[in-house]
Amino acid sequence: MSLLMIGTGAGYLFTSLYIQRKLDVMSASALPAMQKLNSIRSNVWALWEIRENDVDSVREFRELEQEILDYRNLSSHEDSVELSLKLRSGILDLHESFDVSNYAGFVSGANGINQLISRAMEGETSILLTKGREVNGVVDYANSLNMAFVAVALLFCLLPGWWLATNISKALGSASRAADRIAAGDLTERLNDKGEDEISELANAFNRMVETIRQADEEISREVQDRVRAEKRAQIAAQAKSDFLAHMSHEFRTPLNGILGYSQLLSMDKGLSDKNREVVLSLRRSGESLLELINDVLDLTKIEAQKMNVQKIRFYLGDFLDSLVESYSEQIRRKGLSFNVHLDENLPEDILADDIRLRQILVNLLGNAIKFTDKGSVGLEVTPLEGGIRFSVMDSGIGIAPEFHSAVMQPFNQIEHRDRKNQGTGLGLPISNRLLEMMGTHLNIKSDIGEGTTLWFDLPQPDVKHRKLVHVPNKITGYRGKARKILIGEEGLGTATMMMPLLQKVGFEALHLRTPDTFLEKCEFFQPDVVLLDLYFSDADGVEVMRELEKIYDRNPESQMPGVFMFSDHRDPLDRERCLKSGADSFLGVPIRFSDLLIALREELDLVWEESSSDDNKESSGEPEPAMASDEENIPGTKYLEGLLIIARSGNIRELNKKITEVKTVCAESIPFLERLEAMCGQYRINAIQKELESLLGSSSSEPDASSKEIT
Repeated sequence: MSLLMIGTGAGYLFTSLYIQRKLDVMSASALPAMQKLNSIRSNVWALWEIRENDVDSVREFRELEQEILDYRNLSSHEDSVELSLKLRSGILDLHESFDVSNYAGFVSGANGINQLISRAMEGETSILLTKGREVNGVVDYANSLNMAFVAVALLFCLLPGWWLATNISKALGSASRAADRIAAGDLTERLNDKGEDEISELANAFNRMVETIRQADEEISREVQDRVRAEKRAQIAAQAKSDFLAHMSHEFRTPLNGILGYSQLLSMDKGLSDKNREVVLSLRRSGESLLELINDVLDLTKIEAQKMNVQKIRFYLGDFLDSLVESYSEQIRRKGLSFNVHLDENLPEDILADDIRLRQILVNLLGNAIKFTDKGSVGLEVTPLEGGIRFSVMDSGIGIAPEFHSAVMQPFNQIEHRDRKNQGTGLGLPISNRLLEMMGTHLNIKSDIGEGTTLWFDLPQPDVKHRKLVHVPNKITGYRGKARKILIGEEGLGTATMMMPLLQKVGFEALHLRTPDTFLEKCEFFQPDVVLLDLYFSDADGVEVMRELEKIYDRNPESQMPGVFMFSDHRDPLDRERCLKSGADSFLGVPIRFSDLLIALREELDLVWEESSSDDNKESSGEPEPAMASDEENIPGTKYLEGLLIIARSGNIRELNKKITEVKTVCAESIPFLERLEAMCGQYRINAIQKELESLLGSSSSEPDASSKEIT
């Protein structure tokens, strides 16, 4: 019996020693490894506090790398090597992209490291749980063995053996159940560790392990909550900035609308003296510069908030480029520079792109070229490529050193030159490059100090059509065909006051209505061809007013819905996208450029503009007089010429081309003359064609067309 009792006690002792050794191993490996991971997490989040001190930052990054190596040496988890390598890679990436002004980027990098640490914590926790289960297995084995000894001992001493086995089994069973509850997530579970025996020591070690796991879990929860609160504060701050900029944009645009509108109206006044005309042009250029600055700041905000969208439409490339060249020709001339414009003859007639964003990009590039060029030339070159079109802007200005090429693509980053400090905001090139990235391309730069600068980008065009480029007249004084009506819906007098005199000068009938109810009521009676509708029309939403207008026209199948041009002062960054998605035919930002409005009207109404026939227009446009038929050309018969003249007076280019083709089939000897007329049609020189036909037919055929809308 004594031997049995000694054997039972020895088995209990050796079991306790084995379990104690297992727990010591756990304390010597997994627990220190977890402590290292907690230290790494705390030091990573502390980096932001010392971001201004480069020396402390470098030292902290080195200490973090050493702690990762310590963790790898301490941990016995099978993924510890891989995780330590990923942690080190994350620390290196965070170090390389460490930017004191980019808190969002720092939070993103730190979150990635925090996730790796959480994975490592899970691995160490799994080791602790595995070891715990091993202890449970040993406990179960020891329990079975002890039960066998107890069974034998009961034969000799029932009560002492039963009492000993019951206490051991109860203690070990409690440990097993506690381990299972902890594995299920209950970290409040504890064992009774009061006493001085081996079971109490085992319970004490078990409780220390659970406490370490609980502290790690609380630390992770705290970090997650702090990150969520920081992200929420950042979102609130970003929204407040967007709201402030949108409000200030509205406040700036209201007086700016009057400045640009009246300057456009005054520039069309033929009674102005040369001196006053220069003052008006200077006023207009200053207003447009301020407008571009406002647009740049708003665009940068929308890009940072990822609210900038690209809306592709098909538009005439010739109209677009002519308007751009005309906008800058006078400014370049006044600075004493030459303007070298090369538009390849194989450029397509129209392209698919966001015309507003494309114009904004080219305006930024040309503006920079003029600003940093004191002598020489500024150039614009547009050429077709395989699957796209290349736009290049060149200048012979001061140039940019190669080491600063990447720096000028960053917002508010300007390269200082002698005598050229603080010119502009440093937003033009960064915004242009980001817009181009949204269009599937990027901005390229070639420049060096004293050698000028060339900036170019290749705009993707999967359906490039190699047709002749379409040009519009340099000075519009009217249009062919019947009079067209424009209805303007705006509560105030800003846009309507500016646009109505300009539209009337070109021959449109314009009417302004100031309330949505009156607008809808009188639209049917006025029968406009196009409506200009304010997105913020009184207390109503312009999109809803447009939908009510569509319902009115749907009830009357005989009437045709007019084209809808919506405009706004960009109170919301998504105004343009919302208007176009709702079905508007075009969107115009306030202040409205009259040239942009005329381009939109031409595309919507298929208009043919009339040029000024005065001598001063010839000087401004630089277009030569139409070439008259030579003696070597055979002229078709009178009836064919009269037929061509009738169509030419109607201004219908398509019908005129068809008629020329018909005449070719019956007047083969006149093909050279007819081909020359076709070329003039391709250039939309309808006035020149009409004059030549009238000259060939004699004075009896040269009566003016009553439908012409030329305004002088």
